[in-house]
Parts: sequence; C-alpha cells; structure tokens
Amino acid sequence: MNQVKTLEALFASQNEIEKAAARLLRDAQALKTILKRQPLCPEVSELLAELRRGGDDAKTLATRFGTALRAHADAEFVADQAKRPKWTPSRNASPGQRLRRGMLKRGCLAGNIDAPGFGL
Repeated sequence: MNQVKTLEALFASQNEIEKAAARLLRDAQALKTILKRQPLCPEVSELLAELRRGGDDAKTLATRFGTALRAHADAEFVADQAKRPKWTPSRNASPGQRLRRGMLKRGCLAGNIDAPGFGL
C-alpha cells in the first residue's frame, strides 16, 4: 500500500514538472512575440533563449521521470506475476465446458464463460 502512495506522489510531481515546463515555454513564446514587435536590448534575447532551454530541459526531465516510473511499475508487475502460481485448467470441468472455453479462446463465442446459462 505504501508503494502505491509513493508512486501516486511521484506521478503527481511528474505532472507538476510538466505543467511548470509548459508554463515556461508559454512565457518564452509570449516574450518572443513581444520581441518581434519591439526589439529591446540583446540581454532580453539571451533571457528568452535561456527560458526556452530551461523549458526544454524541464520537459526532458519530466519525460525521463515518467519513463523511469513506468519501468519501475512494469518491473513490479513482472515481479508480482512471477510470484503467482501458473494457471492450470480445472480437471473437474465437463467436456462441454472445456469445448466452450476453447471456442471462447478462439473467438467463436463472446461473453463471460462463468456467467449462469452461458452457452446453453
């Protein structure tokens, strides 16, 4: 349960990073538009370039962060699946139930095989 809360907090921080990067890029675009209309001193142009680089860096970090989180979640899933016992079909199933299950797997039937009255 603790891992779930930790992952939720990490995903929330990733979203905050992405929002901050988008805000930086939006501010840089607005500054660029203003500079096109009224050229100012060269320091403002350098500030604009620095803003854009900062926004791009933040976006890249957010992307890497998201990739790392997904890799972590995938690794946890694989570890959980490795602990589970391998599924084996029930030997108590009737020949008709086995036939319907096979038809369901091949796509001949649609529905829930465990539903009451399925396949009758």
